[in-house]
Amino acid sequence: MYAGASLVKMPDQYPALLDGICDITYVHASDIPEQVLETVFNLPGLGWDASYSLDVIRQVEKEFPQIAEGRSKVKTLWLQGSLFEFPQFAKEEVRVPDDIKGMKIHCQASLNPFIQACGAVPLGLDPPDWYMSLERGMVDGGIFAWGALAVHKLPEVTKYHLNLPVKTSLSSVIMNKDKWNSLPPDIQEIITGTLEETEKFDSDSIISFEQEVYNQLVAAEDHTVVEPTPDEVALWIEKAPPAHQKWIDDMAAKGLPGQAIYDKLIEVIKRY
Repeated sequence: MYAGASLVKMPDQYPALLDGICDITYVHASDIPEQVLETVFNLPGLGWDASYSLDVIRQVEKEFPQIAEGRSKVKTLWLQGSLFEFPQFAKEEVRVPDDIKGMKIHCQASLNPFIQACGAVPLGLDPPDWYMSLERGMVDGGIFAWGALAVHKLPEVTKYHLNLPVKTSLSSVIMNKDKWNSLPPDIQEIITGTLEETEKFDSDSIISFEQEVYNQLVAAEDHTVVEPTPDEVALWIEKAPPAHQKWIDDMAAKGLPGQAIYDKLIEVIKRY
């Protein structure tokens, strides 16, 4: 098991899987060109939460099966849609978008229009670079899941946290298809028969771990966790439409039904 991009860098995980360098990988949809439609679930400011994110994803994929077709070159073991990311900062308390004007913020590329709309500069860093970049002031903060803070020891270099779930990061655990096909049918049946249970276990475990890390930061005397008011949350949500529209436009340029998928996602989220 090779964690934290120690075998190959994150953008290279999918090609490495296809080439057989690894048999199984946990990868973000944003790093796989074929899964571009799945990145709709990564858009900021959608207003959903971890408790039902997988249900939403499944409902949208059921109506638009071409989303899942992006995983046709691999064997999908399970999805992980419950990982939400929050603004974390090294030296300053942040409550509203104006507070990050001029800051350099680490984020995934899908958040670039959102961060820019807030007046900040987006920068994409690989996990091994997070700690040093924050410690040395190369970035002022980043959009990280609570669990990622703990795993990468980032509470040592981020002391201010905003409890605002900016986005989910849809990921999947996928397997090289040739390796999957090489398994005996009885083993395949056992694995397939437990995938739904595994997906739920994985999701529940992540939610529990995220809550544990959050509780630890709230209790820590040297950390400040800001709970934004509804009016403050609204100010952040107002900055999200440019990112949404860019995604829709990018899909249209590829001849893909981005607008219809986006509209369906919003509709399903509103049911909750």
